[in-house]
Amino acid sequence: MRLILLGLVLMVTTAAMAKDFTIATVDFQRVFNTYPGTVKAQKKLDALIKEKQDDLNVSQKAVLDLQKALKHPAAALTAADKKTKEKEIKTKEQKLMDEKNVLQNEIAKRKDEMMRELVTEVNAIISNAAIKDNVDMVVERNTVHYVKNPNDLTDEILSGFSKTKTDSGN
Repeated sequence: MRLILLGLVLMVTTAAMAKDFTIATVDFQRVFNTYPGTVKAQKKLDALIKEKQDDLNVSQKAVLDLQKALKHPAAALTAADKKTKEKEIKTKEQKLMDEKNVLQNEIAKRKDEMMRELVTEVNAIISNAAIKDNVDMVVERNTVHYVKNPNDLTDEILSGFSKTKTDSGN
């Protein structure tokens, strides 16, 4: 990591000597969290989670109903019938656990896909702002310890989001 940082510093220093080299900072997390696409993606993910959770709740209720029926005093079952019902309950419980695991994996996969897409979109927005402002390099503001003349693109990018919302009528 230190070698990469040293290489980056040497590259920046060399480029800075060659011409005026402009470095800007950006608060990536703030831009990412404010980006309208992130908000939409989170709503979409929340809707998926709710839908899948509702499906699981139906399956879970069915298992609970079977358990209650088995324990109900009016359920005078033979030992064989009771064993069959218990086996059915265990099978449904296992199926429910499997469904939960599949759901968790599916949600994690969808979340990862959305995050990759959103990071790519936000990076493109940052790159476009840098190009527009004739900036040679943009670094994460929260990892920079010192900048002589800070040029932070965050507010400019965020104001672009506000204009987009206003222009689209949201």
